[in-house]
Amino acid sequence: MRLSFFNLDLIKLFNLGVGELKILHHLTNGTYRLLLRREQIFKLVLNQLISSEFHMSPMNNSPKAFCWAGMNYAEGAGEAEQLAIRFKNEDLASAFKAKVDECMEKLESRENLQPEND
Repeated sequence: MRLSFFNLDLIKLFNLGVGELKILHHLTNGTYRLLLRREQIFKLVLNQLISSEFHMSPMNNSPKAFCWAGMNYAEGAGEAEQLAIRFKNEDLASAFKAKVDECMEKLESRENLQPEND
């Protein structure tokens, strides 16, 4: 997978790295997180929490690519970034999208059961 971010000032996509994207599940908190490390050097380039408000949309030019916006905590302090990811083929892309949707459904059902904290 190739991860990129969109720079609004320069109106250009910049490559963050190529690597294996993982969806991690925290058993105690019940949260999900996207994590990507670069191949060979293993530098963390994506560390983002998936919430029930997370929205990933397909890119116009390719069925193998998705984009979304969110806080990326890869550098320590969170930065709001618009991110894009491209997969090798459509099967991987659709499997990833299905898994993210499944995580979001689990988060929505879990949040509906808990009372609101005032």
